[in-house]
Amino acid sequence: MNPEKDNLLCGRYPKIFANRYGDMRTTAMCWGFECGDGWFDLLDSLCGTIQNHIDWSIKQKQSALQRQEIYNAAKAGYWEQFLDFYKGFDESFINQEKSKIHTLIEIPDEIPQVIASQVKEKFGGLCFYYEGGDTYIDGAVALAESLSYRICEACGSPGRPNNEGWISTRCEPCLQK
Repeated sequence: MNPEKDNLLCGRYPKIFANRYGDMRTTAMCWGFECGDGWFDLLDSLCGTIQNHIDWSIKQKQSALQRQEIYNAAKAGYWEQFLDFYKGFDESFINQEKSKIHTLIEIPDEIPQVIASQVKEKFGGLCFYYEGGDTYIDGAVALAESLSYRICEACGSPGRPNNEGWISTRCEPCLQK
């Protein structure tokens, strides 16, 4: 991938590509993105999906912890904190929340940050190796890897893997080059 697109992905997703300039003894990301420019949009979409999912999980956990704190304050008789927290909500919603103060709020697990260890082409398809994540992210990566067999690695147009020599996924014009 050209340096401009490499820098763009690393700039947009610094947490995912934290090891981009890491030591070659610990990460293969030190060599950059070992694939063509045609997969830039695919990688950009994948990384956006991954980081949004992780950031959403962090917000969900923070929100649940905050609600649990407010419920605990109400149980201890500090209703002013509870009412201040729900200021601006209609009375029926506040009453619903009052009825929940004795229930235990499920605190969701935080999803471990995804850190890419290698991004490359292999046998005509994208390979995105990483640590962290959850099953949702595993599915997003699997989808992106499977879609790469339909996208020209050189230009991003619809393509297909060739059957001769070095296997690569190309559109007809790029295959002729």
